[in-house]
Amino acid sequence: MRASGAGTVTCGEGTSVNGKILHSSDQMVVLSGIYTVAADEALSEGQTLTIPAGSEVMISENVTLDLSKAAAVILNGKLINHGTVLLNGAVSVNAGVLENLGTVKETEGTALKNDGEISSRCNSLFEVTGNAINAIHDWDEGVITTAPTVTSGGVKTFTCRNDSSHTRTEEIAMLERADYSKVDEAVKKAEALNKNDYKDFSAVDAAVSGVIRDMDVSRQSEVDAMAAAIENAIKGLEKKAVITPGGSESTVTPTKAAGAGGTKTASAVNAKTGDENHMDFWIVLAVAGCGVLITLSTVVIKRKKHN
Repeated sequence: MRASGAGTVTCGEGTSVNGKILHSSDQMVVLSGIYTVAADEALSEGQTLTIPAGSEVMISENVTLDLSKAAAVILNGKLINHGTVLLNGAVSVNAGVLENLGTVKETEGTALKNDGEISSRCNSLFEVTGNAINAIHDWDEGVITTAPTVTSGGVKTFTCRNDSSHTRTEEIAMLERADYSKVDEAVKKAEALNKNDYKDFSAVDAAVSGVIRDMDVSRQSEVDAMAAAIENAIKGLEKKAVITPGGSESTVTPTKAAGAGGTKTASAVNAKTGDENHMDFWIVLAVAGCGVLITLSTVVIKRKKHN
C-alpha cells in the first residue's frame, strides 16, 4: 500500500509492506490491527508513528524499521521486533508491550520512556527511563559446579547462550546418607580385640582403615562391602601359641577370635594341669622335710640317754 495526500496513513488488518511507503507528506502513520513489516521502512523527518492499543506489529528478521527521524513514536499496542529498530528515544514513549528479539538502536544520548512493559534479549538491551527492561535469557542445561554431599547441598550453574557472562544458579538438595550400622558394629568388634593375641592382625587393621565415611545412599552396596571386609578379616585371625608354666606348648584353633563369641581354649586347660603338677612337688618336699626333723629328734634323745 502506498500513501497519497496529506493526513493520516492507516494500515489495515493483515497488511504487509514491501517497499518504501512512508512519505514526508504523510505526517501521521497509524499501524492498526495485525501488521507485518516485511521489508525495510523509514519515517521521514517530522512524521509520527502510532501503534494503537489492541494492535500488534511484527518486524521480520533482517528487516530495518527506521524511526530515528520521527517527530514522535507512540506505542500503545504490541511491537515484536525480530529485525532492527532505529529510534530517537527522546521522542519515543512505550505504554504497551515491546518485545525485542533483535536489535533496538537509539539516537546517541537518548532513552525511550517506558510506561509499559519491555522485554529484550539479554545481549541487546538499550536505554530506557521509567520501568526497567526484563532481560530475556536463553539458558543452557546447566552444570553442577558444587557437588552435593551428605553434609551440605550443592549448586548447579546455568549459562546464557546469548551472553556467556550471564549466569544463574540453582541449589541442589543435600544427599541422603548411607546406612553405616553394619560398619560401626564390625569396627566395634575389631577394636575389642587385643592385637597381641594374634599372629597377624594387619588384615583387620587394613579393613578398618579402608572404611570411607559419608557416602550417600546410592553407594549403600559399597558401604555393606566394607562391613563384610572387616568381618571376614576377623574370622581369619589366628591366635599365637601359648607356653604354659609346665613347659608344654598349646595350639589354638583359629575358629573364632577371643572376644568375638569364642569358647575356652586348650591353653586354659594346659595352664590348669601345670598348676596341679607344681602343687604335688611342694607336697613331696614338705613330707621330706618332716622326715628329716623326726630323724634329728631321735638322735638327740638317744644321746641324752647315754649321758
